[in-house]
Amino acid sequence: MSAADLVAAYLDAHLHLAPDGPVLPDTVEVLAFRVGPFRFLCRADALTPTAGDVAAVTLQAAELVPVPYRSHLRQGLFPGRDVLRLKGGRLEIRGLQIEHTMRLPQAAMAPRGPRAEAPWISATTREPPAFVLDPDAAQLHFMRRNRPGG
Repeated sequence: MSAADLVAAYLDAHLHLAPDGPVLPDTVEVLAFRVGPFRFLCRADALTPTAGDVAAVTLQAAELVPVPYRSHLRQGLFPGRDVLRLKGGRLEIRGLQIEHTMRLPQAAMAPRGPRAEAPWISATTREPPAFVLDPDAAQLHFMRRNRPGG
């Protein structure tokens, strides 16, 4: 029996996928939060409680708002006192206002594609109108930006 046949036999015995590939959930649980007048959504499973280790990078929530929209943020007018911490990278976001969790259909999220001015926003939604935060891209961008010499 060849190596390719052994691998195929192993996969047949241990890997059980649907005929058309893995089935993605139709909905995702997200946490809605506000940064001034802007609503953001983040996958609930990407967040961790704020208790625990000291965050490696602390970020002001206003930095999540894409630069072209930042003029709509008025200092002190929309005070947010809540904090979110993303799993894995120890990125803490301060100065936001947590709203609630909800289930959102995957189809409601319109992908944005790569954008240099805000790579941490992966999609937008119409209802509710919101930016969808990509937690992995946010950690990569802001932790790299705050690294000494980075």
